[in-house]
Amino acid sequence: MMDYSSGNKRAWEYNAYEFWLKEEGHPCKKADKIRENPAAMLKKYSAYFDTYEGRKIANICGSCGTMICSDFHPFTKIADILNLEQPSMSYFSTAVFEGEMAHARFYEDSVRQKMPRCSYRKYTVSEIINAVINNKFILKRFDEHPAWDNPDVPGEFTITADRGVR
Repeated sequence: MMDYSSGNKRAWEYNAYEFWLKEEGHPCKKADKIRENPAAMLKKYSAYFDTYEGRKIANICGSCGTMICSDFHPFTKIADILNLEQPSMSYFSTAVFEGEMAHARFYEDSVRQKMPRCSYRKYTVSEIINAVINNKFILKRFDEHPAWDNPDVPGEFTITADRGVR
């Protein structure tokens, strides 16, 4: 199996801080804004919490406990076929392919053309749900959210799960 991590890390970090500053301002100012109204920062995810008191929330790629996973919906595989913005493939394909990182479209073309590419593997709904189950999480909810640019099709999903007994 190839190691895609270093190439993907390079792509995701390319110009990321500069982009953050342009879109969100200085991190200290953003932190102050979040502290003023933490629920506003969570947006649609606030519905998944009973309370925020005493909780620390981070945007990480995994969890060993309180799990809330939100990512691009597998329907994007079908959208890719229709829009031909990424290599088209079967919904059931397990192929790894090269493409732009997800937020590349927010950059100016001059920057976008210089960005390193990422290696992707798009998963099906069943693969995602089975990964939760097979890692001993107890699935609590699976919600689908509209795409940013077309509210008639799914664009993201959110899973909530609790850690099961080992």
